[in-house]
Parts: sequence; C-alpha cells; structure tokens
Amino acid sequence: MILHQFCFSYVYDQINYIQLQNCYDQQSKVTLNKNMRTFTVILNPTNNSICSQFPSDIGANLSGSSLIFPTTLQMIARNFSYKETTELQFTIPPKDAFNNYDIDLYTDETFIVIQLYSFQFVTQVELLLYDELKSDLMNCFSTMQVKVQDTSLKLTLVPTQQCVIQMVAYDLVNHPNSYIKSIIFEFQNMIFDVSINDVVLPYQLQQQADVIIPITSEQHQNLMGEAFYQSFLKFESVQGSQQVELRYMLTDIISAAHTDLLTQSCSFIRQRVQGLFDHFGLR
Repeated sequence: MILHQFCFSYVYDQINYIQLQNCYDQQSKVTLNKNMRTFTVILNPTNNSICSQFPSDIGANLSGSSLIFPTTLQMIARNFSYKETTELQFTIPPKDAFNNYDIDLYTDETFIVIQLYSFQFVTQVELLLYDELKSDLMNCFSTMQVKVQDTSLKLTLVPTQQCVIQMVAYDLVNHPNSYIKSIIFEFQNMIFDVSINDVVLPYQLQQQADVIIPITSEQHQNLMGEAFYQSFLKFESVQGSQQVELRYMLTDIISAAHTDLLTQSCSFIRQRVQGLFDHFGLR
C-alpha cells in the first residue's frame, strides 16, 4: 500500500496537482460484488467548499492493500458533482495471462484507497470500511416455469448474471468458496432431488436449463384431478463460511392437459353461441 501511495504522490507532484484535503469522511465505504465483478464505492462528502472545485468529468483510481490486488483499477466519472455524486463503480477485469484478478481470493481486504483527480485537482480517500455483497440467490433467474406433461414435469430456468459465483457445483480440485449443495423440487405432495449439474452447467454458460423430471401414470392421473398446483424449488448453498437456503415459490405452471381441456371448452362454447346466432338470424 505504501508503494501505491508513493507512486501516486510522485506522479501528482510531477504534474503539480493541487491536493484538496478532507473532502470525504470515514463513513465512506466500498463493497465488492463477486458476481458482477465490481467494487462499488460509497462516498460521504464532508461538504468542504474547496472540494466543489472539481469539474464535471474526473478520473478515479482504486487501489487495495492485498497482494491479490495486482494493479490499480481506473474509471472516468461523467457529470460528476462533489456534493451529489456519492457512488462510483469500478469493474474488475477478467482473469487472464496478464491479470491475476482471482476474485475468489478477495476474502480479507481491509484497506482501499481512492484517488479522484482532474487536470488541476486531486483528493485521496482511505476507506477502512469494506464489505462483500453476499448473494441471497433471490435474483438468479428471470424465468422459472413448470410444465405438467403426460410422463414428466418440465422445469425451465432462464438465468440472470446475478449468481455466477454461487451457482456452481462443488469441485474436489478447485475447492470453491461458494457452491450449490443441493436442489430440491417440490410439486404438490411430491419431492424430487434435482441434479445440480443440470442447473449449474447451463447457468455458467448463460443458457436456459430444461430439467425433465419423470412421473408415473398414476402421479399424472392424480395431478389431472387437481384444480390448482403448488410448487417450490429449494436451493441449499454454501457461501464461504455461511449456509444459505432459499425456497422459491413457482407460480408459472402450465398443464398441457388442462390447456387442451380449456381449448375444447372454448371451442364448444363458440360453436353453441354461433348456433344461437344462426338460429335467430343474427350476425
């Protein structure tokens, strides 16, 4: 961290920046979202009038104390206002041959430094409040649908990008910090274990998952006698040292047999109405 500070101080001295002091207080903080690969910085202005000299477009640098933090993250803040701009978002590059941004290893970051600068001014904010945004798995899917078929229940899941880190299976080689431990599908009074790979592999590819769950003819016959269906999908997840369990209620349920029956009923009603119109010479 001393090296980061020295490098920035050296550059600023060479360009003759005017350093603005006490622009933000110690309640400013930074949050890491591993799923979205972002650091979100929340700035709490001190309303120091000299800090209002920043122009509407400024640069921002984010540096961390961890050795896992190989280089400084940078961004441009457009339409910046000292008193009104309270949030900055830094995108973490993907890990490749040149960058070792392995965000699974960001577990104990305690010190973040932000530099805000223009062509003339610069200020530095030392953030001691660091937090990691834990996914509650609430927004992992944009669509969750169940279709009742003659010999199976078809569960369709369309992924979002909100749970990429958590929506993985346990790997004996890589030992991920977050993973799905089990998936349980409940439909009426029936309970099924869902293969984790049937869900997480399409999720990682950002593809729709179609999970086919076989049912017996007796189970299908019993379902056809039901006027309404109730269904849940339960995820048991490990997130670091935490156990997280979420039970989705599935409301988008389609029954092929009920749909056919409704279609037949509507067709019968239309025929009867048309017959009455014809009988009375109505158009």
